[in-house]
Amino acid sequence: MRQLDLFSALQSSTEGIDTEFKSARGGMPGSFWESYSAMANTQGGSIVLGVAEKPTGLVWEGVPDAAQLRTVLWGQLNDRHKVSTNLLRDDDVRTVEDEGRQFVVVNVPRASRLQRPVFVGLNPMTGTYRRADEGDYRCSDDEVRRMLADQSDTPTDSQIVEHFGQPDFDPETVKQYRNRFASRAPDHPWLLLDDAPLLTKLSALRRDRATGLEGATVAGLLMFGRFEALCDALPGFHVDSPQSSPQLGGDSPQLPPNSPQLDRLAGLSPEIQGLLPIAEPARKNKKLPVDELKGIIQKLCDGRWLATSELAALVDRDADKLQSRFLTAMVREGVLELRYPDVRNRPDQAYRTVARVN
Repeated sequence: MRQLDLFSALQSSTEGIDTEFKSARGGMPGSFWESYSAMANTQGGSIVLGVAEKPTGLVWEGVPDAAQLRTVLWGQLNDRHKVSTNLLRDDDVRTVEDEGRQFVVVNVPRASRLQRPVFVGLNPMTGTYRRADEGDYRCSDDEVRRMLADQSDTPTDSQIVEHFGQPDFDPETVKQYRNRFASRAPDHPWLLLDDAPLLTKLSALRRDRATGLEGATVAGLLMFGRFEALCDALPGFHVDSPQSSPQLGGDSPQLPPNSPQLDRLAGLSPEIQGLLPIAEPARKNKKLPVDELKGIIQKLCDGRWLATSELAALVDRDADKLQSRFLTAMVREGVLELRYPDVRNRPDQAYRTVARVN
């Protein structure tokens, strides 16, 4: 885009989730780094230096010395006491001139999963921001911990809990699950397996080939764990009583024995199968209004990554149509985020609800 075209496009813009204007008459504004962090942790965007916000609107005043401002910017970008990560390339910072005025336009890319959180200062718990509407908001401790956890290639529910294994599962709960599985898919080949291989198929038990570590996964303990083992392994998880079981509760949806979706559901992990009550309205009504289906998808993806195939199985929809008609649009609207934003067509692409900070 030519400088004139770029400037014309910027002049017609207003502040939003991907655009921020800042005055820089006194040099690099301190709030620049909050916006840099927020955009990097959300979906990227542009920060325009040289534009003041007044009660009457935006004032395109320019910057005193664009070259000097850019020098300061690059210096601070590479100062780890100022900001945790430099995401910018040379062509992400541009000087735009118009009628003798100079403006500096900084295009902030979205940070990859491995780069987040991008934070201001030395402490991610106090310096991590997210973008919402046209503002920058400090992330909560839980949001920062989620970003740090997502740096791992292993989803949280698939992580092995050291020193816990099949003896920590309640045999009666496993038996109930097997019986319900059999009532829904009596001819499924997994029913021929003993408990240990079946639990491995369900990802309740897992072995990490790289480390040799093996045992119960987080999802396995949540699904089948004895009350005492669950409390010991996941002390932050609150259980109302030893009898409570979110996956095996009486409100779990009942499927007809010959349902064409049984094979897809059987391949889901125990934790994801536990989301069926949320998805039940979509499963029952194939003509659900668009906004209602989007709301269900948003709830399903709240706090977890779900692949297209998993979402399709939960809401009983065709995966390709679900992706093209709903998921892609929800990412564009800023409602969902991609686990692998740099490679959008990855076969294991997954989605998660974007946290909103009030």
